[in-house]
Amino acid sequence: MKTILNNDRITSLLICLLSALLPTQSNADMRTFQIDVVIFTQQPETTELLDFDNTSLKWPKHLINPGQQSTKLLSSSDSNLENDAAKLKRKSHYQVLEHISWTQTIASEQAGRAVRIQSDDLNGFIQLKRGHNLHLIVGMEYPNKFGDNMHIISEQRRILLNQKHYFDHPRFGVIAQVSPL
Repeated sequence: MKTILNNDRITSLLICLLSALLPTQSNADMRTFQIDVVIFTQQPETTELLDFDNTSLKWPKHLINPGQQSTKLLSSSDSNLENDAAKLKRKSHYQVLEHISWTQTIASEQAGRAVRIQSDDLNGFIQLKRGHNLHLIVGMEYPNKFGDNMHIISEQRRILLNQKHYFDHPRFGVIAQVSPL
């Protein structure tokens, strides 16, 4: 009887030791990314009215502001898109609405929290999903100056790390880059 109790104790002790030594699921799969975004308007070469923005943006259930929870807001000088934003600002037919960078920690096979992007004329979000591939979800609304509806970018795209990705609309655009830290 004593041998059985000792074996049970040894087994319990080994299980406790192994579980303490092995990384937990929540810590083992966590990875931090830097997300850089430039959002800008562009003056179209034509004055024709665009009538394809009849859809509405599908908003995620939970939004956070940059700097909240698993994110850290960075200065624009830390952005990988600083030169791109400066080039756009020098061109007369572009206007930079927002240039923002943050870091975000996301677990494997999970979507990070959607980060709210908002300015006077702009309302939207950016969300990064980790899986076998990385996906970036961009949802942006920009007011239509010629009507009541909004110009909308609503797209989910597979992305590559350290590469610029352009989300296009005839009236405005988003340049995004995601880098591992």
